[in-house]
Amino acid sequence: MTSEPSSVSIVIPTHNRKDKLIRLIESILQSNYPKEKLEIIVVDDASTDGTYEELTKIFSDLIKERKLKIIRNKRDRYSTYCRNIGVKYSHGEYIFLIDDDNIVDKSCILELVKTFKQNDKIGMVCPLNLWKKEPDVIIAIGGKIPILWRRLFSRDKYKKLIGKRINFVNLPDTIENCDFCPNAFMIKKDLALKTLPDSDLFPHNWGEVEWGVKVKQLGYEIICNTKAIVWHDINNPYRIITRIDNEFKAYDIAKTRIIFVRKYGVVIDKILLFITLLLYIVGYIIIALKSSRSRSKRTIIGAILEGTTHGLFYDFNNLKR
Repeated sequence: MTSEPSSVSIVIPTHNRKDKLIRLIESILQSNYPKEKLEIIVVDDASTDGTYEELTKIFSDLIKERKLKIIRNKRDRYSTYCRNIGVKYSHGEYIFLIDDDNIVDKSCILELVKTFKQNDKIGMVCPLNLWKKEPDVIIAIGGKIPILWRRLFSRDKYKKLIGKRINFVNLPDTIENCDFCPNAFMIKKDLALKTLPDSDLFPHNWGEVEWGVKVKQLGYEIICNTKAIVWHDINNPYRIITRIDNEFKAYDIAKTRIIFVRKYGVVIDKILLFITLLLYIVGYIIIALKSSRSRSKRTIIGAILEGTTHGLFYDFNNLKR
């Protein structure tokens, strides 16, 4: 006798990428997971490109059937807040969180759910991330905490597979001991509510990393199921630091790296952070100069310096309770 399939809520934060979002939803609808067990929740982060209007036109039947819900923010709240609010409004036993610039394989959701059935201590499952531009190229197999010195001295034997073609490597069905899941992951609903990342501390960057840390602090495992596949549509999957092309991104990336190390790092992490801080600042500024229009370069560099200062002197005693 087969058990009843678990219900899954798919939470998609989005901002001004309606075409990619529609493509993702269409790929979800091609899934081999029972459609009656799926709920799609789009959290529209104050888009101005007609995202809401386009969704209501194309997917009107899904909306009437309450299989597609759209939550609209009145102002930009950024990715962590959007994920958190999507989780709170979801009804599934499992939550599949995925960025809008992805395409899911038809077996992805089924494979992720199956992974949880193997072990009660599995709290979060990552899919294998392939590159949309070159669909057989591996760009992420779970994630390790992205601190520079940890990356340099990591003993992770799978990091050498990044950039390799999937048909030319030997991948196990599951990869254990992940620290977090970049870009997309599935988590148990009850665990998700206990471990929501802090959207004030990590509004855009490092929210996924904090989520993974909190899951592992409660004694759960994070693993990657390499048979669950998503294709991520990004320009450069190998960059260590994201593009810095506006004031908010500049401020956030400078501040949140410092905040994360101060909050979760061990002593050696904190020492090395201060030793390499100037290197990071120079790196951020170089990336900002390449990413930004000439008129905004000075503003963005100012935001990097401000974010660095606020990260260094942030008072954790003033956190909201």
